[in-house]
Amino acid sequence: MSALPSLGAARDVYRYRKQRGVNLGSWFVLERWITPRPFRDAAQPGQSDLHVAQGGNARRNFEEHWESWIKDEDWQWIVDHGYNTVRIPVGYYHLCGPEPRVIQNTDFSPFQNVFEGAWAFIDRAIQTAARYHLGVLLDLHASPGAQNPDSHSGTGSGKVLMWEGSNRTAATFALHVLLSQIIKYDNIVGVELLNEPNDKPWLPDWYADTLNDLRGISPDIPLYVADAWHSEKYAPWAGARADCVIVDQHLYRCFTEEDRKKWGDQHAAELRQGKAAFQDLTKQCRGNFIIGEFSAALGGQPPGSNAGEHDRQRRVFAKAELELFEESCGGWFFWTLKKQEGWDAGWSLKNATQAEIMPAYVGRRKGWRDVVLNSPLAWGALSIECGSENNHPPMPVVELCIRNSGVAPLFLSLDLELAFAQAIPILQPCSLLLQNKERIRELDIHNAGAWNLWNLVHFWPATNLVHFRILQRSQYAMPLELLELPLFQRNRQQAPRLHTLLLEHCAFDDGPAHELTSLQELHMSSCSVSTEGFKDIMKTCPSLRKLVFKGVVGKECPFTLVSMLPNLQELDLNSYNFGIERFLDTLRMCPNLRRLSFGHITDNSHSYTPIDQVDGSWDETITMKHIRELDVGSREGIRSLQTVVIPSLTHLTLTCGHIKGALLEIMLRFISQHDKNLQYLKLTLRADTPDVVILTLPDLSGLVTLYIDVWNIDYHPRRVFKHTSLLKFYIQVWPPLPDSAGWEEIFHVEPKTFEVSCPWTKGPGVIEGRRVEA
Repeated sequence: MSALPSLGAARDVYRYRKQRGVNLGSWFVLERWITPRPFRDAAQPGQSDLHVAQGGNARRNFEEHWESWIKDEDWQWIVDHGYNTVRIPVGYYHLCGPEPRVIQNTDFSPFQNVFEGAWAFIDRAIQTAARYHLGVLLDLHASPGAQNPDSHSGTGSGKVLMWEGSNRTAATFALHVLLSQIIKYDNIVGVELLNEPNDKPWLPDWYADTLNDLRGISPDIPLYVADAWHSEKYAPWAGARADCVIVDQHLYRCFTEEDRKKWGDQHAAELRQGKAAFQDLTKQCRGNFIIGEFSAALGGQPPGSNAGEHDRQRRVFAKAELELFEESCGGWFFWTLKKQEGWDAGWSLKNATQAEIMPAYVGRRKGWRDVVLNSPLAWGALSIECGSENNHPPMPVVELCIRNSGVAPLFLSLDLELAFAQAIPILQPCSLLLQNKERIRELDIHNAGAWNLWNLVHFWPATNLVHFRILQRSQYAMPLELLELPLFQRNRQQAPRLHTLLLEHCAFDDGPAHELTSLQELHMSSCSVSTEGFKDIMKTCPSLRKLVFKGVVGKECPFTLVSMLPNLQELDLNSYNFGIERFLDTLRMCPNLRRLSFGHITDNSHSYTPIDQVDGSWDETITMKHIRELDVGSREGIRSLQTVVIPSLTHLTLTCGHIKGALLEIMLRFISQHDKNLQYLKLTLRADTPDVVILTLPDLSGLVTLYIDVWNIDYHPRRVFKHTSLLKFYIQVWPPLPDSAGWEEIFHVEPKTFEVSCPWTKGPGVIEGRRVEA
């Protein structure tokens, strides 16, 4: 493998390529000047989403518009003209379907029935964009209380009340819900925290707090912050952060009195003259700078000029904008795709393209280099097979990639299997790679051995490293001893911004010798850890939010020390050292968990009673107030559910083999206890014999997604009708039920509730469906 830029996973291509995009304005957050028709029954003054909600036929008017505004021909037009990303403005109230609490105590709290169906349309938009290979940037255009006085901030009141009362925390909560809903999609390029907020003194602190909250969901998704019309303030602020935070500037030349005195030729000249200052802003935030909105609209035209001259002025201005954006930032988005009525070549991209103001094709034509490698970020993604010879990898190729990456972050994946015990030239201090080590954000080490791990000594200290992973190919060889790793052995801080640490098939007797103050995610898989090493990890990582143990071995590992982590929100345990009672003891000490996942939990030391000898009950009930997601993957885990109560549970995944009647009863009783809040349910169950075991779920009034995969268990698709709020389902039954060939006919009734299919590629006994929008 030579040192060529790595294409990586699909989501990396979506996230880090040059974004050439368009805003789908007034689709979900309405603006009357773009789409006047949904306002026909609005309450006065009829300028905002709130006014439409307060008027007559509100739900019908909204849903007719959401259904029809962006059609297949619009998606195809976007792709045909070379755009690769869309920016979709949404309001916090559009999230009240999956999470009704987002509108509690807000202006929109009386209108849940109006907006509860909105998320299904947004979700479908994301999936449709993926079919067209388009990335999606979701932008919180309207926050609780309104972040600016404009009508597109939701209320149209002219007041900025986001910072009053509980509105600021409600905005953070809405973004938490939004990111939780979309993180599963590969084509999400990021989330923008606010659109055009007024620059209040407390805005940077709110940004920081909200970013930290969202990093608990995803440590690496790009998060966008609006510059509040002060890029010179927020570019260095974002550049000082270790994570991927992108600054969004909106560039318009048509609103101020000064703009109205100039026309396209003058504005274009000013853009060219200001190129150096613009590029300096990009450098200050490490290349993470975009133009989230711009247009070809002008505030002034030459005196006495005609329509043709007007278009020429717009054309000159738009050309200067695109030249600046292409050379100097990470992406751009035209506002807006189209307008509902009338011709407008300044604001409508379709009209501007037809008038040849905007180019007929903006993408790089064909070829994988032009599709992917048109951004410095992409050149900085290097996958290198390291050898001990000067030509392995070719040094000129590595240096070319580094130079083409400009000032963008570097993402390195190094395979050391062929390095043996010799020095690797590209990892020496004199190499161009190590001269740019302060730009390294991610470092993956594959197949290292104790004999060549010392090659990495010159990477440290890694002042800007965010993600570090050691990945081993074979889990049957001896674990990699981390004796030569400075991250563990040096007393002074080696990675002050390290966010994620993943260790696979490693061994250590002692943990880090210094505190990893920024570390929020720790993954250990098939590792051998001593008692002291385990204690050191807990003590030196006080900020951990996510902890993953898979197959960690060690004598008497003090697992209960996880209670030392006050910020722990996500625990994923699939190991073989911890008995079920010890595990339940640990839960008592972790009251702030939001997501819990556990699989096989057995006790090799037999210091606790084996699961098969437990009488089936515990005296004490454990209440986990903050857990929203629970994933249980073993018989003993399901047995433990009889002593756990989770009042906020919304997502439940249960996996169990060899299931019998008693365990099934425990499982169903647990589901019944949480029927009101449960939105997502996935059951993967296996019974040993084909004896008739019937799965009968309770009426889950809030269920949105249902996934059933069962073996030797009877579950019939007609039972989905009892879940009145269900939007989509997947059912697989083996052996297939006698009537499985006719399952589709069950749903061919009037009024039609679900669109269904029985995909033959997945075999008999499979059916999936999606609710038909009324």
